[in-house]
Amino acid sequence: MKTRIPIYQMIFDNDGIKFSNEVDDDSNQVVIFVIKKFNKGLEINKSDSIVVYFPFDLNNEYYELESKIENSIISFYPPMTEIKVNFKIDFENEFFKSINIENNDLKYLGNFGIDDRENSFLIVRPIDLKIMDKMYFQTKGIFVGLTPTFRNPKNDILDF
Repeated sequence: MKTRIPIYQMIFDNDGIKFSNEVDDDSNQVVIFVIKKFNKGLEINKSDSIVVYFPFDLNNEYYELESKIENSIISFYPPMTEIKVNFKIDFENEFFKSINIENNDLKYLGNFGIDDRENSFLIVRPIDLKIMDKMYFQTKGIFVGLTPTFRNPKNDILDF
Protein backbone atom coordinates (compact mmCIF):
# COMPACT_ATOMS: atom_id res chain seq x y z
CA MET A 1 0.00 0.00 0.00
CA LYS A 2 1.31 3.43 -0.98
CA THR A 3 1.43 6.27 1.57
CA ARG A 4 0.92 9.72 0.00
CA ILE A 5 2.32 12.69 1.92
CA PRO A 6 1.10 16.13 0.80
CA ILE A 7 3.17 19.30 0.84
CA TYR A 8 1.21 22.17 2.38
CA GLN A 9 1.53 25.92 1.92
CA MET A 10 1.34 27.70 5.27
CA ILE A 11 2.28 30.96 6.96
CA PHE A 12 5.13 31.04 9.49
CA ASP A 13 5.45 33.13 12.60
CA ASN A 14 7.60 32.66 15.68
CA ASP A 15 4.98 30.53 17.42
CA GLY A 16 4.04 28.08 14.68
CA ILE A 17 2.21 27.80 11.37
CA LYS A 18 -1.29 28.47 10.02
CA PHE A 19 -2.96 28.65 6.67
CA SER A 20 -3.00 32.16 5.19
CA ASN A 21 -6.78 32.43 5.51
CA GLU A 22 -6.47 31.85 9.27
CA VAL A 23 -4.64 35.09 10.00
CA ASP A 24 -6.20 38.54 10.28
CA ASP A 25 -3.35 40.58 8.82
CA ASP A 26 -1.90 39.34 5.55
CA SER A 27 0.55 42.21 5.13
CA ASN A 28 3.48 40.54 6.87
CA GLN A 29 3.21 36.86 5.99
CA VAL A 30 6.14 34.51 5.49
CA VAL A 31 4.92 31.73 3.20
CA ILE A 32 6.58 28.32 3.59
CA PHE A 33 6.02 24.79 2.34
CA VAL A 34 5.76 22.03 4.95
CA ILE A 35 5.03 18.33 5.36
CA LYS A 36 3.98 16.45 8.45
CA LYS A 37 6.96 15.28 10.44
CA PHE A 38 7.60 11.59 10.31
CA ASN A 39 10.18 9.43 11.98
CA LYS A 40 13.52 10.18 10.33
CA GLY A 41 14.54 6.64 11.11
CA LEU A 42 11.71 5.41 8.95
CA GLU A 43 13.13 3.99 5.75
CA ILE A 44 12.04 6.73 3.38
CA ASN A 45 14.97 6.87 1.01
CA LYS A 46 13.75 5.63 -2.38
CA SER A 47 10.92 3.82 -0.63
CA ASP A 48 8.32 2.41 -3.00
CA SER A 49 5.63 2.75 -0.34
CA ILE A 50 6.06 6.52 0.36
CA VAL A 51 5.23 9.17 -2.22
CA VAL A 52 5.26 12.92 -1.66
CA TYR A 53 2.84 14.99 -3.71
CA PHE A 54 2.97 18.71 -4.40
CA PRO A 55 -0.21 20.51 -5.51
CA PHE A 56 0.67 22.52 -8.62
CA ASP A 57 -1.21 25.04 -10.75
CA LEU A 58 -0.77 25.21 -14.51
CA ASN A 59 -3.17 27.48 -16.44
CA ASN A 60 -5.71 27.25 -13.61
CA GLU A 61 -5.64 23.44 -13.76
CA TYR A 62 -4.93 21.45 -10.58
CA TYR A 63 -2.11 18.88 -10.70
CA GLU A 64 -0.53 16.68 -8.05
CA LEU A 65 3.14 16.21 -8.89
CA GLU A 66 4.49 13.05 -7.25
CA SER A 67 8.00 12.08 -6.25
CA LYS A 68 9.98 9.83 -3.95
CA ILE A 69 12.38 11.05 -1.27
CA GLU A 70 16.07 10.51 -1.97
CA ASN A 71 18.46 11.62 0.79
CA SER A 72 16.06 14.40 1.92
CA ILE A 73 15.68 15.64 -1.69
CA ILE A 74 12.35 15.55 -3.52
CA SER A 75 12.50 16.12 -7.30
CA PHE A 76 9.50 17.15 -9.38
CA TYR A 77 9.05 17.36 -13.14
CA PRO A 78 6.32 19.91 -13.90
CA PRO A 79 4.17 19.29 -16.99
CA MET A 80 5.10 20.91 -20.31
CA THR A 81 8.79 21.17 -19.46
CA GLU A 82 11.89 19.03 -19.11
CA ILE A 83 13.00 20.99 -16.04
CA LYS A 84 13.58 19.18 -12.77
CA VAL A 85 12.79 21.24 -9.66
CA ASN A 86 14.40 20.01 -6.44
CA PHE A 87 13.22 20.62 -2.90
CA LYS A 88 14.92 19.65 0.36
CA ILE A 89 13.23 18.42 3.54
CA ASP A 90 14.77 20.37 6.41
CA PHE A 91 15.42 17.50 8.84
CA GLU A 92 18.25 19.44 10.52
CA ASN A 93 16.22 22.62 11.11
CA GLU A 94 18.59 24.74 9.02
CA PHE A 95 15.80 27.26 8.47
CA PHE A 96 15.50 27.99 12.19
CA LYS A 97 19.26 28.25 12.60
CA SER A 98 19.48 30.70 9.68
CA ILE A 99 17.05 33.12 11.33
CA ASN A 100 18.32 32.57 14.91
CA ILE A 101 15.18 30.99 16.31
CA GLU A 102 15.49 28.35 19.00
CA ASN A 103 12.22 26.66 18.02
CA ASN A 104 12.76 23.41 16.18
CA ASP A 105 9.30 21.97 16.60
CA LEU A 106 6.96 23.50 14.05
CA LYS A 107 3.34 23.08 15.20
CA TYR A 108 0.10 23.88 13.42
CA LEU A 109 -1.79 26.56 15.40
CA GLY A 110 -4.83 27.07 13.18
CA ASN A 111 -8.32 25.66 13.32
CA PHE A 112 -8.81 24.01 9.95
CA GLY A 113 -9.62 20.36 10.39
CA ILE A 114 -6.59 19.11 12.28
CA ASP A 115 -7.73 17.10 15.27
CA ASP A 116 -4.30 15.87 16.30
CA ARG A 117 -2.47 18.88 17.77
CA GLU A 118 0.58 16.71 18.42
CA ASN A 119 1.56 16.80 14.76
CA SER A 120 4.75 18.66 13.99
CA PHE A 121 5.85 19.74 10.54
CA LEU A 122 9.09 19.94 8.59
CA ILE A 123 9.94 22.74 6.19
CA VAL A 124 10.34 21.82 2.52
CA ARG A 125 12.38 24.42 0.69
CA PRO A 126 13.35 24.87 -2.94
CA ILE A 127 17.03 24.28 -3.60
CA ASP A 128 17.38 26.60 -6.61
CA LEU A 129 14.99 29.53 -7.05
CA LYS A 130 16.46 30.32 -10.49
CA ILE A 131 15.27 26.93 -11.76
CA MET A 132 11.80 27.64 -10.36
CA ASP A 133 11.80 31.02 -12.14
CA LYS A 134 12.89 29.39 -15.41
CA MET A 135 10.12 26.81 -15.10
CA TYR A 136 7.56 29.54 -14.38
CA PHE A 137 8.60 31.64 -17.39
CA GLN A 138 8.43 28.59 -19.67
CA THR A 139 5.10 27.20 -18.46
CA LYS A 140 3.48 29.71 -16.06
CA GLY A 141 3.21 26.77 -13.64
CA ILE A 142 3.31 27.43 -9.89
CA PHE A 143 4.09 25.16 -6.94
CA VAL A 144 1.21 26.06 -4.65
CA GLY A 145 1.02 23.42 -1.93
CA LEU A 146 -2.14 22.08 -0.36
CA THR A 147 -4.39 24.69 1.31
CA PRO A 148 -8.06 24.86 2.28
CA THR A 149 -8.74 26.74 -0.97
CA PHE A 150 -6.27 24.98 -3.29
CA ARG A 151 -6.86 21.24 -3.28
CA ASN A 152 -8.03 18.47 -5.53
CA PRO A 153 -11.47 19.55 -6.77
CA LYS A 154 -12.57 15.88 -6.68
CA ASN A 155 -11.81 15.66 -2.95
CA ASP A 156 -13.83 17.67 -0.42
CA ILE A 157 -11.50 16.76 2.43
CA LEU A 158 -8.24 18.54 3.15
CA ASP A 159 -5.70 15.74 3.50
CA PHE A 160 -4.32 15.95 7.08
